[in-house]
Parts: sequence; structure tokens; C-alpha cells
Amino acid sequence: MKPIRKKIFIIVPVVVTVALVILRIALQPVLLGMINKKLDTFSPEITGHVDDLDLSIFRGALGLNDIRVKLKKADTDFLRVKAVDVTLAWREAIKGNLMADAMINGVDFTFDERLPDAIKKSFPKEDKDEPKKQPPIRISRLDWKNVNVILPTDKAYTNQGPFKLTHIQGRVTNLFADSETPRSFFHTQGQGSGTSNFKAIGSANLKADPVEWDVDAQMQGFDLPSMNRFLLKKVPLTFTKGTFDLYSEVNSEEGKIKGYVKPFVTDLDFIRTNEDFKGPKHWLIEVAGAIGNWVVEAQRDKTVATKVPFTFDGKKFAVDTKKALGNVITHGFDQELSHGVDAKFTMQAQEAKKEAKETDRENKKREEKKEDKENE
Repeated sequence: MKPIRKKIFIIVPVVVTVALVILRIALQPVLLGMINKKLDTFSPEITGHVDDLDLSIFRGALGLNDIRVKLKKADTDFLRVKAVDVTLAWREAIKGNLMADAMINGVDFTFDERLPDAIKKSFPKEDKDEPKKQPPIRISRLDWKNVNVILPTDKAYTNQGPFKLTHIQGRVTNLFADSETPRSFFHTQGQGSGTSNFKAIGSANLKADPVEWDVDAQMQGFDLPSMNRFLLKKVPLTFTKGTFDLYSEVNSEEGKIKGYVKPFVTDLDFIRTNEDFKGPKHWLIEVAGAIGNWVVEAQRDKTVATKVPFTFDGKKFAVDTKKALGNVITHGFDQELSHGVDAKFTMQAQEAKKEAKETDRENKKREEKKEDKENE
């Protein structure tokens, strides 16, 4: 009997392994065909295609490679994705909860002016009386990296061409929230045109009606002269030097939004010698720039800053201009405004900062493992 038992212990795992391998080989082309058919027919305006699919039954992972999406009336893709990996959380699956983590890597998104209208036609508003369809698998965590966003290529927003956001990475946790844990947290960061960098951290209570959310954001190091090509067409206005930083907090509760923006302009200069003025409008703007230069020179650190509070009650958008002007004077002659957000409206977003630190640690570990493998 013992030899038979030993054979069974050897044969059963081998048979199961072979069966799973055959299942994987058979399923891959079937799943790929189903996904591409869905992408091609789900919308009358938008179509997509996936070149390759990887399926790992043992890990409970699905990978989609080389994804392209475009408007059916367009010749070029507005979205290209290098890879999307979805990994099932086995611990939750055993409990009966189909939850997964997803990673999006290598995205190039070019904004098309026809896209908003196409999305409206593709995704009509849902009837509030109809129960919302729950996804078969809930994404508990979504990460993204190497994401690039380009505004319309036919409009030169900067001296180098269209405005771009590049090297974007980030994370959102508890994407499909439930009543027990209704709040989702997110953070993202990247680089922008004009040698700037940006960061945003926030949270949202997706179960609240209306949805409650808060976000704090910042942009630093934007080079103002890089916008001269665009400004000359619109204002016209030119900068010879100057750096722009922006900090903001916004909070939404019970459908009411409140927040502020805090802009800083450092080492500003509008007028150049031998300026070629193009009419009274240009001249007046340049004179205003000269006054601005004088204000900047008067500051100890050559910085002009203010804090502009605003509110929106669902119908009316209001800006407190008196406080904004008062803050300019306060910053210049009394007490300097501090760089950074004040953490006044976005207390929930502070939790997302913990997620951001965790992401940084995980990314660092991944890079170290990658380097170790390359060095072996």
C-alpha cells in the first residue's frame, strides 16, 4: 500500500500542474479575443485593442500589454498603455471577497478636443433609481507610474510646444469603497513643462451623497519665460525672468466647496530693454509689469505672494478679493506667507501622506531588487 500512496502523492500534483498549464495555454487566446471584442464594440465613438495577454493561474495574475485606444473617427491613438497587471489577493479570495491590486505602467495620453463629447456619448448618465452594478472584482489598490499627459498638440502653450505632464506616479487605495471603510486615499506626483514639479494628496468618501472629498496640491519651480510664446498671442505679455509656485487646499462637504490658492512669484521681470511694443494694450501691460517689478524689488527675498480664499455653494463661485489684496500687503511689509499648504481644510488628506511614504519605500525596495538582479 505504501508504494501506491507514494505514487499518488507524486502523480496528483503532476496531473494538477499539467492541467493548469493546459488551461492557461487554452484560456489566453480566448480571454484576449473577448477583451478585444469588448473594446471594439462597447462604444460607438471609442475603440481599443490589446496586443498581448499574460495569464498566471498560480499567482492569480492577469497582464495586458500594449494597449491602444482611439476615437473611431481619428487616425491616431489618444491613449497608449505599455502594461496593466492585475493580481488577485488570495487571502481575501479564500474568504469569498474577490479583491485585487492593479499596476499601470507606461502611459501616453494625448488630449483630443473631441474626446469629452465622445465620452458623454459612450457613457450616458445612469438612472438614479436603478441599482448600481457591482464589479465582479474590486480593486483594493491601484498604482501608476511612467505616465505622460500631453495637451492638444496643435496649441503651443510653451516655447517648446504643447504643455506636458511627465513621469507621473501615484497610488489610490480602497478604490471601490464599502460602508465599513468608505474613504479612499490617493496621492500623485510628477513633472510639468517649464521645469516645474507637482504633487497632490487627498481623500474621498465615495459613499457620501454628494461625494465628500479633500485635496491639497502644490506646483513648484515653474519658469515663467517658458510661456512667452503663448502669452504673446493671448495678452500679449512677456517675461524675461521669474519663477512661479502655487499651493492650494480644497475641501468639499455636503455639496459645498471651500479652499484657497496661494501663489508665489519670485525674481520677476516683465520689461526688457528696447521692447517692441505692439499697441496700447501691450504697453499698458508692460507698464503694469514694471510696477510689479518695483514691488518685487521692494521685498526682502524678491517674492510677491498672496492667499486667495474661495467658496462654491453649487451655484455661485465667490472669491474673497479683499483678503487676497490684504495678504499681498501683509506678505510684503508685515509677516511673510509660508511656502506650502496650511493643512486647514484637508485633515483627511494627511492620512494619504502615510500612503505616499509607504509607496516611496516600496518603490525604493523594487529598484534595489532590480539593481541586484542586474548585477548578478
